Amino acid sequence: MRRIFLMFLTALVAVSDVRHVSAFTLIGPLAPWQTTTIGYATPADIGGPMNISEAYRWSVPRIYYAFDESFLNYFGQQAVVEVEKAIAMMNALPPMSQIDINKYPRYSQRVNFQAQALGLFDVRSVTLSRLLEMIGLTDPTRYVFTLRLRDTTIPMTTNYLTIMRNFDPDTWRPSPYINGQLWTWTTIFDNQNGVPGSFPVTQPVDPLLFAEPVATFAGGGVTTLPHFETGSYYTGLTRDDVGGLYYIYQPLNRVTESAPTNSFRSSGFFFSSGGGGAGSPFGAPGGQTGTGSPFGPSQFALTNVVNTNGVSTTNIITVAVNTNIIDQAVRGGIDKITFVRANYDSLVGALPNPIIDVFTDTVVTNGVRVQQQLTRVLTQPDIVFVAQDLAAPAFSDSLYARNNSWVNNSAINGAGIAGDGPGQMIAPSFMRYNKVGPAFINTFPGGDLSQAGASPVAWWGSFDGSTNAPVLYPTKFSIQQLERLVLGGQ
Repeated sequence: MRRIFLMFLTALVAVSDVRHVSAFTLIGPLAPWQTTTIGYATPADIGGPMNISEAYRWSVPRIYYAFDESFLNYFGQQAVVEVEKAIAMMNALPPMSQIDINKYPRYSQRVNFQAQALGLFDVRSVTLSRLLEMIGLTDPTRYVFTLRLRDTTIPMTTNYLTIMRNFDPDTWRPSPYINGQLWTWTTIFDNQNGVPGSFPVTQPVDPLLFAEPVATFAGGGVTTLPHFETGSYYTGLTRDDVGGLYYIYQPLNRVTESAPTNSFRSSGFFFSSGGGGAGSPFGAPGGQTGTGSPFGPSQFALTNVVNTNGVSTTNIITVAVNTNIIDQAVRGGIDKITFVRANYDSLVGALPNPIIDVFTDTVVTNGVRVQQQLTRVLTQPDIVFVAQDLAAPAFSDSLYARNNSWVNNSAINGAGIAGDGPGQMIAPSFMRYNKVGPAFINTFPGGDLSQAGASPVAWWGSFDGSTNAPVLYPTKFSIQQLERLVLGGQ
């Protein structure tokens, strides 16, 4: 049986062209067949792997983000700086139409041994990995080989149908390679040791090679080698990460999409301040104050809500979508996504002034390439970074929580037949960091219930390859205090 598998794997490599030794995995909403029974929909999952041509992506060039009060109060400004370092790495990417994925390394993971001993996860690195997930990529080491079906219709027999959800950015073919490293599966885990679900246990053919992409750190799967662990950090994106983004967002990747949610066609400049207000309360993209508004009188109105004391308190935006907009049409990838920090009132959890985002939308309609200027008005950021107590029964899986919002466009991409994708990612998205603080796990029966018998739970920090000591969160907590806790008070 092993010989047959190796022959199959060899033939598969030959078909997929051995010159291409990288691949990526797409993420989208869980398909109906992606159930817990065959290894999907675990507590850590927000989606599942998509087939080629089923990518989910953002269709706007700017994604606005903000930090709410809970994040600022618990983590402080230092963590904001670290999150924005991850965002800067994403913003530094050139347009996908100009990118050379061969300029990026096959491995960017490093280890800070002091942080490893203290059980720290790096805020910047985890954020970088989650940003990739929020714009379309997931863990290729988990889904390079993955189950499509577990069949028990034949008595006393279980058949497993294994598929590939890892794709080469040059050929778009299924690939068993991840950043130049050949992968296989060693067995199929099947409802063992009280753990429900079945899935292939994947691992690299050469376990001494380390070439996992940043998108790997997604949780939920089982491989022989550990994924990103405490003390690990990333120096940047890898070739496979960039190759995946290239596939999703290149302008030549054309599918039928609707215009971005709540967008409408811009025409002329007009201000309607309502209630006698002077000037415009809106900021232009990037947080700057606009000198004009891209709204026509029939498209935009601002109403002041007056309370019982006669004091104007709230601005309400009324937007009528322009009927001249080209809505459903063939669109290519947006080419370049930029993350922009929003001027956010974290105390009340809202933008003090709505954001006017004006951008050029390129579509192909009736065989003709057309550009239209669209505008969207944001009263909330696209992504909000939050601190929250995430203690749960599966505590080790609660380092962070996040969500994606999706629109499935499969029905308008293929004779109206509904499928798993392609689709669009839409706001809002939330990235929640656990703020429970130092925590320890005792287990009964079979375990010592004293502090000495407790296992510390991973905690947040910031570190790199320098000789600087790791930063702990909240920043008022010292390394000496954490060392005493980790060492059981010694």
